[in-house]
Amino acid sequence: MFIAKTIRKHLIFSMAIGSLLFSIFTLIYGLTSVPILALLLCVAMGPAYQIRNVAQQTVFQINIQTEHLPKVYASQNILLSTDIGLSIFLMGFIADFVGVRAVYIFGSILIFISAILSFTLVQANKRKLSTVDLKYYLQALVWMLIAVFIIWLFTK
Repeated sequence: MFIAKTIRKHLIFSMAIGSLLFSIFTLIYGLTSVPILALLLCVAMGPAYQIRNVAQQTVFQINIQTEHLPKVYASQNILLSTDIGLSIFLMGFIADFVGVRAVYIFGSILIFISAILSFTLVQANKRKLSTVDLKYYLQALVWMLIAVFIIWLFTK
């Protein structure tokens, strides 16, 4: 009950934390060669993903009128199905050329970007963001991409 109340009270922050944890677990999963660690990371990914998902579904239910929810959920599922198909195609293509490990690293980067954007939204809700703040987030993102690329080079 405590977790549900916390998620409901801090919806966007919960989505950001869930995405951040999921991106970290995905990155480590992509870099590990230890089977037990990979299994533990898969187990940890579930709650991280669900924190994000529960918060997202709650946002839909709070902000969309009840009579429109079926159409919104149907539209969301159509978009997700299309997205999944395209993602499988793209990631399969990437895996064929640079390896499966690169797919997990690339995926973790995309999830990390969504987490950073969510944290930016949280900050924007607290106060108006200045261009200095946006530059800080972009610099952090660039350094993260450089670090992931270096890690990937050494684990290849």
